[in-house]
Order: sequence, then C-alpha cells, then structure tokens
Amino acid sequence: MLSSLKQELQEQSWIPILTAGLVMGITVILTGIIPMAALVFSGELERFLATGISLALMSAAVIGVVLALRSSFVGMVAFLLAEEATILGAMATTIAKNMPANATDQDILITIVAAIAGSSVLTGAFLFALGRFRLGEIIRFLPYPVVGGFLAGLGYLITEAAFRVVTNGKYSFVNFPQLLQPETLLQWVPAVAFGILLLLVSRRPVHYLVLPGLILGAIALFYLVLALAHLSPAQALQGGWLLGPFPEGGGRNPFNLTALLQANWSLILPQFSNMAVLMLITALSLLLVCSALELMVECNIDLNQELQATGLGCLLSGLFGGMVGSPAVLAALSGKVGARSRLTGLVTALVYLGVLLAGVSFFTFFPKPVLGGLLVYLGLDLLVLQLYDGWFKLPKIDYAIVLLIMATVVLFGFLIGVAVGLVIMIILFAWNYSQINVARHTLSGSSFSSHRKRPINQERLLQEKGDQTYVMTLQGYIFFGTANRLLNQIRQRLKATDTATLHFVILDFQWVTGLDSSAIVSFVKLKQLAHTQQFQIVFTNLSPALAKLLHQSRLLAPEDPICFEFPDLDRGLEWCENQVLSASKYRRSRFLPLSLLLKTILTEDNEQISTLMGYLETLQVEKSQPVFCQGDTPDAFYFVESGEISTFVELETGKTQRVQTLGAGTILGEVEFYTQAPYALSAIAEKSSKLYGLRTSALQTMQQAHPQLAATLSNFMMRSLANRLASVQKEITHLTTR
Repeated sequence: MLSSLKQELQEQSWIPILTAGLVMGITVILTGIIPMAALVFSGELERFLATGISLALMSAAVIGVVLALRSSFVGMVAFLLAEEATILGAMATTIAKNMPANATDQDILITIVAAIAGSSVLTGAFLFALGRFRLGEIIRFLPYPVVGGFLAGLGYLITEAAFRVVTNGKYSFVNFPQLLQPETLLQWVPAVAFGILLLLVSRRPVHYLVLPGLILGAIALFYLVLALAHLSPAQALQGGWLLGPFPEGGGRNPFNLTALLQANWSLILPQFSNMAVLMLITALSLLLVCSALELMVECNIDLNQELQATGLGCLLSGLFGGMVGSPAVLAALSGKVGARSRLTGLVTALVYLGVLLAGVSFFTFFPKPVLGGLLVYLGLDLLVLQLYDGWFKLPKIDYAIVLLIMATVVLFGFLIGVAVGLVIMIILFAWNYSQINVARHTLSGSSFSSHRKRPINQERLLQEKGDQTYVMTLQGYIFFGTANRLLNQIRQRLKATDTATLHFVILDFQWVTGLDSSAIVSFVKLKQLAHTQQFQIVFTNLSPALAKLLHQSRLLAPEDPICFEFPDLDRGLEWCENQVLSASKYRRSRFLPLSLLLKTILTEDNEQISTLMGYLETLQVEKSQPVFCQGDTPDAFYFVESGEISTFVELETGKTQRVQTLGAGTILGEVEFYTQAPYALSAIAEKSSKLYGLRTSALQTMQQAHPQLAATLSNFMMRSLANRLASVQKEITHLTTR
C-alpha cells in the first residue's frame, strides 16, 4: 500500500489532489458533519452539540482513511448521511427521555455515546459480513416503495428537526401556531428560504463549487445583516442565533472503558430495533451511492469490496465512540478535477482531523439559520424526490405505499414503518405474481406431437384425437397462488364443450425454478380431479428436487394409475400418443410385411407395390448397430418394416441427443437423399429391425423403366415432406402465439 501511494505521488501533481481534498473536506464539514451532529443532538440535547461535532469529525476521519486505502473506487471519501443521523437522533432522544430523574448530564451523554458506538460496531460488522460473504446483491431486492416511503419519512423528520434547531429546541410542526408568531417567523423563515434556494440550485447541473460557495455566501450575508442591525457576535450568541457558546471542554470525547461501565445499558438494549434499521439503511445508502458514482464517473465499483471497507471503517469508528458513515457521491469530484488518487481521500480525512484538533470552538460562530437551511434542504430533497418526482414515476399503488410508510415512520417509528412496508409489499408481490400465467404454453396433441415418426394413417389418427391431450409447459416459481390458477385453468378445459374429452394432462417443468410446499395442495386436488374425471396426469422434466417433493407427497408412486413421470416432454408425449393408438380400432397388434404397409401409405395398386419391392434392398440391423452416421454421404433412403430406429445428433460437447424415433411403416433418410446433403444425424437401431432401402442407382433405373411408379413414389414423398413441414409450422405458430 505504501509503495502504491509513493507511486501515485510521483505520477500525479499535488495541486489537483490538494484542491479536491480541501474542497471535499470543507464541503462535507459544512453539508454533512455539522448538520448531522445537529440532527443527533437537537432539542433538549443541543447542550451536547460540541461533543456531537467532535464525534462526527472523528468518525469521518477514521472511516475516510479506511475508504481511501481500501475502496475499489480510487479517490473515495467518507460522508455522514442524514438518514443515519436521523435514526441516531431518535435513539438519543429516546434514551435521554427515559434516563432516571437523578441522572447527570455526564450520565446522559455517556449512555448516548455508548449507544452510538454500539450502533457503529454492529453496523460495521453487518456490512463487513455482507461483503465478506459476497451477499451485497441481496440489498437490491428491497422493494423500492419501502425504501421510498422510509426516505420520505426521514425527509419529514429532518425538516422537522431543522425547525427545532433554529428555534433553539422550542418548536416544531406539533407547535404549528407558535411557529406563526412574529419573533418565531424571524427564526425559521430565513432558514426555509435558504433551504429552498439550495434545493432549486441542486436540481440543476451546476459547478461543484456552487454549493459550498452558497453556504459561505449565506454565512457572510448573515454577518452583514448583523452589522446592519448593529448587533455584535456576542449579542447574537446571547440571542441564540449561533451554534455556541459551547461549555468548557464540551468537545471532549467521553468514550472509554470506564464510560462503557457507567452507561445505562438497560436503556441501550431496547434500541436494537433502531440499530437493525440503521444497518439496513446504511447498506442501502452505500448501494445507492455506488450506483450513482458508477454512472457519474463511468466506472465499475465492487459492491462487496465497498461493503467490507465501509464495514471496517464503521467498526473502527465505533471502537472510538464514533458514528456510522458511508461513501460520498462527492467523491466523483476527484475524477472531474484529475485527482483520482487514494491520496485525495487521505487529504480529505486530514481536513477533518485538522478541524477536530483545532477544537469545536471553531464552530461557535456558525449561524443557526444557515445550519437550519442545510437541514431544510436535506429534508426537502428527500421529500421532493420521493413525493413530487415519485408521483410522475411510480404506479399509483406504489405511490400510495410510499405515503403509508412515510406516515407510519413519522407516527410510530422506523422499525414499524419498514415492517409495515415489507408486509404490504409481500402481499402485493404474492397477489401480482399469482396473476402471472404459470403456463408458458398451452397446447393440444393435435398441434404439438412427439418426435416419434409414425405411418401417415397413425399420424392422421393422432391429429383427429390430439385434443384428448392437453400440454402445459410451466414456468417460474410455483406457489399456492399460481398453482391454484393452474388448477382452475385445467377445470376450464374440462368444462369446454367445443373440443374432445380430456384424457391426458401433460405438465412440463423444464422452465420451473422451484415449487413451494403449499402448492402441493393444488396438485393433490388436481390428482383428485383426475380420478373423478377419468384423465391421467403426466409430469415431465422434473428436477431431482421437484421429483423428490412430489414423491414425498405421494403424488408420484410406483404403479400409480393416474400420475406418471417421464424424463422429458417428448417421451411424455410419445407415451400419450401410444395410449391413444392402443385404444383405437387402428391398433396393429400383429406384424405386417412392408408390401402390406406400403398398401396403406403409398398406393393400393398391387402391381406397383410388387414392382417397387423389386427395386428395394433388404437390410437387417441388430440392436445398437448404425444404419448411417452423421456426416456420411447419402446413397439411399429406407422403409422401416419392423423394429425401431432412433436418430441422434452429436453436440459440440461430444454428447449425443435423441432427435426422433421411427417405427414400422415410416421412412428414414429421405430428406438427405433428395437434397444430397450429408446426413445431419446418426440413425441407430433401438432393437433388431428390418429395413428396405432404395438406392440412387435403383431410383434412376425405376425412372427409366417404370416412370409411372417413380412419379407415384415422388408424389408420396412430396406429400410426406409437406405434411411434416406443415406440422412444424403449426407447432411454431402455437408456441409463438400463446
């Protein structure tokens, strides 16, 4: 690390590094550290503000050093966020209110600082664990309306805190009539006006120096007004217009081992719910900041590395009694001024440390209207983003959830607000997901057939009776809502009067990602329905986990007459087709020689069939013996008289995949024979088979000697290929329109 820093010193100029570091340091102090300390120690706790500023400076310095050295974004700086400070402020206020009546200021402060330190340690450990186990992406799954409602609630609370700051803790929104009194108006109207000005400016693309320039200008304007009113700084201090005066030694950090023992832990432990919310919000803020930086600087940031770096920084800050912190969007400045160096972050941390060593008296004469304006700006920024911008961007149901969560946060606290939001989003998600059609495709056996090639008469029969088979390819995660919708879909099919009686339901699970145990109830009902309505259920493409679940629930069992399982959709379809053929009067239970088979598929002219048989060569193929191999040059096509032939394609991985199965009365290799293209598949006998082949030379002789027979054969082959093409087109049409 030291060698890397030394190399950066040699390669880069000090001027942009110092400039960026100083500007970012001063900006963070003005817009982050002072307002955040004021949020934590506001109202009755304002007497501890000096300590709060010291803690905030120390926290920013510690976290800043860690981020500068360990962040994946070179030039990262630390920032204290309003969201985090608001939660810490709520904890501090609750603890102070519940302290014993005889508790001293030291007791109250020690307990509050111990709670802040504990929050930082827990948050740091949580963030580090998320990054260490590469779980950062989990944060992205928090529903946006929950986040938006929470941030809107924070915006309201920050704005309310601004009124407490400028009125010296006397008034807030609950004392609205008092806020309209002339002397009170003078306290908060300038702050609100300045906050609105900052908001309007920040919503437009401006130079990075505009915001700190406006703050410094507001401070100068404040003192100009004092001079015109003939008021001295001492009089302004006495009138409560400035942050000071701070008590003697008020900026000292009281956190040490003795303080840990003196803290009232009975009041700290009940704050764990707020600490849990703080962990979540800090992680979410980090994600949002990193996403913004990636867009602004056009770079990739390792979220898990940022979680580890920020977690380590918060953990170290907590060990010194400090607050939590996060990376700052302001870090984009380092890239804009050519100061993408880890030294930039270190310079910024040194600015925090330098101000800390100078003492909090440095902030005694900071105007409260300016501080209040900064808080108003931070609060309104969140409110405008979530409520005004959200109105145009969010669906109205999501917007209503944002409002509900905001109201819950304001009235009942952070944890209840987040809990209510999550419950609502879970219910809405379950409802919306249940409306998604779990059936990716719904097909019938007449429009979607297996890859088993059959004689034309059998194919005609399967086309006629294909509506007896109902094919559903399922998708996504199936739970009770989607499973019940699936069941209702099958019930509707059973009620249909314009189609054949249902005999088979095929459920293909190839695209199913999971199955909730509660969905099993719907499948059990489906099996009961199948029993009463006398149809059979075929499960295909079940993963091992899904198959185990169905077997455990007794949906699938050996010798089950209702539910069957096949490894893929093609084999399931083939089984259903075989059942249809077996129940048909066309069922062929005995062996037929090819001459009789040709009479059913080619021509009834016995003389032509006898002549054709003279041109054919007999080929006896034993089980596992190839008829031809992929890549061979075709010299014949074959009529299958008996047995079974399967075609396979060899994949790039070296594995083979079954494409088609052919039985008696079918034709093999005719496409390659007529196109003279090398065989795209290998044909292998599944069992002992007898074939008859017509070679090229024999066909040429037939065309010369028996042109009428050759024409009959050619017409038959064209019809066969046309029927196959029509079947494929029909399948494609059904798959693309459903």
